[in-house]
Amino acid sequence: MATTDELRYIQAFSRIIGVKEDDAIEYAQRKGLNALVDNATQLLATPVQREKHQAFLDLYRMSRGINTRNPVINSPESASAFFHSVMDNIYDKEAFVVAFLNTKNRVIDHEVVSVGTINSSLVHPREVFRNAIINKANSVILCHNHPSGDLTPSTEDINITRRLEDTGKLLGIKVLDHLIINGINHKELYSFKAKGVLETVETYDINASQSIKEGENGFTGTEKEQESDFMIPIQEHTYPLPDPDISIKDRNSYGYLDDEMLPLSRERAAELFEQDLSVYLLYEDDTEAMAFDREDIDNHSGIFGIHRTDWIELQDYETMKDKEKSSVSELEQRFLETPTDSFAIYQLKGGEEFRDYRFEGLERLQSDGNSVDHDNYEIIYTAPLTNYNRNQNQTLNKLYEQFNINHPTDFKGHSLSVSDIIALKVNDRISFHYVDSFGFVEQPHFLPQRNYLETAEKSVEQNYNQLDGIINNKPTVAERKEKKSSVVEQLKTKPFIEKDKQKKIPQIGTEKER
Repeated sequence: MATTDELRYIQAFSRIIGVKEDDAIEYAQRKGLNALVDNATQLLATPVQREKHQAFLDLYRMSRGINTRNPVINSPESASAFFHSVMDNIYDKEAFVVAFLNTKNRVIDHEVVSVGTINSSLVHPREVFRNAIINKANSVILCHNHPSGDLTPSTEDINITRRLEDTGKLLGIKVLDHLIINGINHKELYSFKAKGVLETVETYDINASQSIKEGENGFTGTEKEQESDFMIPIQEHTYPLPDPDISIKDRNSYGYLDDEMLPLSRERAAELFEQDLSVYLLYEDDTEAMAFDREDIDNHSGIFGIHRTDWIELQDYETMKDKEKSSVSELEQRFLETPTDSFAIYQLKGGEEFRDYRFEGLERLQSDGNSVDHDNYEIIYTAPLTNYNRNQNQTLNKLYEQFNINHPTDFKGHSLSVSDIIALKVNDRISFHYVDSFGFVEQPHFLPQRNYLETAEKSVEQNYNQLDGIINNKPTVAERKEKKSSVVEQLKTKPFIEKDKQKKIPQIGTEKER
């Protein structure tokens, strides 16, 4: 899976529905994460699983209308408001509370570590970080109250803070801040970060924050800088954004600030959704919801998003496919030019457009008006043909058995099956054989007519006028007398051919039926 959150989602889905986790992961990889919700029929084998899935679907759709009660903490004031909401019933006692935050600074959960006198024996790092680890928190914010109303930290408060900060560094869980609040005045607070107890050169102007004028978005210029330490920093995007019509600045102005989500317009969101990518509906309160059908996109009045990791993986996927195309071409050329007896295996390319070709017998394929076309295939594997006994049919059957029962470890295709092509090169003669429902049918026109020794000839041929499938034609007398041009001159006169740079977004979620 692309992200940890998606993997955890699948694991929870498997436990609830009662399907094997590996099966659910494979299904989501083939058909997309959305398929677990809206197209899981092929995954559900029993009536009980189907009944549980329907209940899960009903519950999930109802839960989408319920707003989360866990806020995003983006300033000491918002942190203070949250802690007051969970500590007001114990304002008359000293209590130590920890808030666990995710990567977007949304509160996952909180825990009251101790009630009473705050000291290092009661506030042990073990107690503070135990649930942080269980909740897979990205960071924590500490808070305790002073019932007396005096917010001045004690020496013990400072020692505890530094000890917990050091522990968080070892665990990779950042301590964002430690607040002291009281139950007398909700507007008063003490921030260890602002006062320099925690490692930071930034400070919060708490007094100024109490006298903000309306229309200033709730922060002074100084506080905006300080707020950024609570927020996920806006990253430099060295890759192209998924939608040129909307920027990161537009997304932030809208009110959604998580830099893990890249913004999309409605049109681009619909386009990527049709490509089986996970698209999200973004809201102005910095929350999001996954779009499960096209109607969700059409009815949403705000902007949309795609996870940064999903988008980067798509770019990587496109790059990989480009490289694969190049390597496939080289692999086929190597097979065609090898001087030794060899074999090769071709299989249909992935894609919904080849559904009617895949695993079809030749008679059925042709009756549907389709044909065996080289352009529909890619070469998967090639190797020397050993122990060839001059019996072509026996050789084909042995290869079929080998690539179903004991195929080589470096073979990356599916087990040899109907609609695949086995190519044999014996004594410089190449033949292509369609794996039919019964036996094999030779395809004499599978490979387009061309001089497959052209690459080899270009590397050794003395006479470029004789690229004819015969290595090393002798030059004519006139050609021998002609002055040979330099490499630089050859390059200058060689026409420049620009490759087509257009790419189609691959359908990652398309299922490869077998």
